[in-house]
Amino acid sequence: MKNRLLFIPLLVSIVLISSCSKFRVYHLNSLNNQKVDNGLIYNIPQTGLLVEVDVEKSINIKGPYAEHADKLLGLKNVIAYNQTSYEIKNIRVRSMQLPDTSQYYLIKTKQKNNVFKKRKISSFSLGDHLNLISINHRNEIPKPVEKEEFEINTKAQSYPNLFKLYADASQVEQIDTVYETYKLDTIVMSKPVIKRTLITKTPEQRAEEAADYILKFRMKRFELLSAYQEVPYSKEAFEFLTKELEKTENQYLELFTGIKLSEVSKYQFLVVPSAENKNEAVNLFGFSTTRGICDANDIQSEIYAIQFESMAPSSSIDSLVSKHIKSTSKKGIYYRIPEETKIYFMVSGEAIQQYYFEKISQFGFVHYLPTSAFRTVFDENSSSIRKVQVK
Repeated sequence: MKNRLLFIPLLVSIVLISSCSKFRVYHLNSLNNQKVDNGLIYNIPQTGLLVEVDVEKSINIKGPYAEHADKLLGLKNVIAYNQTSYEIKNIRVRSMQLPDTSQYYLIKTKQKNNVFKKRKISSFSLGDHLNLISINHRNEIPKPVEKEEFEINTKAQSYPNLFKLYADASQVEQIDTVYETYKLDTIVMSKPVIKRTLITKTPEQRAEEAADYILKFRMKRFELLSAYQEVPYSKEAFEFLTKELEKTENQYLELFTGIKLSEVSKYQFLVVPSAENKNEAVNLFGFSTTRGICDANDIQSEIYAIQFESMAPSSSIDSLVSKHIKSTSKKGIYYRIPEETKIYFMVSGEAIQQYYFEKISQFGFVHYLPTSAFRTVFDENSSSIRKVQVK
């Protein structure tokens, strides 16, 4: 008898919990003009892909004495003309969760035993995008997602002072001795007069001076390395002198060889594929080695596209559900089974053989749980089911 008395309140508790856990779920887009009582709104998210592209811009600047490099210094591989080129250094893909505006639902509980008024019995955990994380599962508390820090460089690159030593004196003083004649009585006489004039050096003369400086700096470095001067330099002084001589020599060499500069720009493209993009390619951008990133419709550039290829078609699951499971008007929580997808890039129709695998939520079909589902845990990223308890 005593055991029976203990069993009765336990049975009543189970009945109360079971009754409180039952609710109706409505698809907001399917209600049209129909209005229902207020409840809890949640969303089945979709998958977005953030494609980050690093493009290196290379700038070759011809030296002012490039034509004389071979004759004066024997340098053959010098920059012969100014040129700007672009190269893609890296492509990264990062998935993210975004709300799906076509997948908003309303959870409406029974009026007699409203779960929202009795938080101690039933609870709903939602994510940042109103996606369901858990139902009646207090231990599944989502951990805060750490935001990734990123920096956007909006400043134009400040190029260094190019060809500093090209600003050397371009004029030279020329001293000539001329004779002026004059007449003294009947005698014609002449006297020497020194005439100073400034004349502009020819490019070849300036190149010869620069080449001469280079040879002198090399000789000075050789004398330091061979201890020709027999001066007891300290290690610090020796390193400083050789470094400065080499630095100045390279600056003069740039007048012949030219200068190469480079900078890396980062581009981002957000791709949110639709269900129709399954097993299709989506154009991202165009790329040209002379113009860099271009419009995706630029026919004069290489077109980069992202290809989605289904690895586990969810249509087979949907077909089995529709064929063997009886449909009912009493529908519980709606959820979606994401589809495993192979992702790779196409360049003008040719595939790059490097693959990235990701579960794309919107490629899968939406299903619903029975109303008897009491305790459920969902995946935080895709809102697929991880754990379910049915009464």
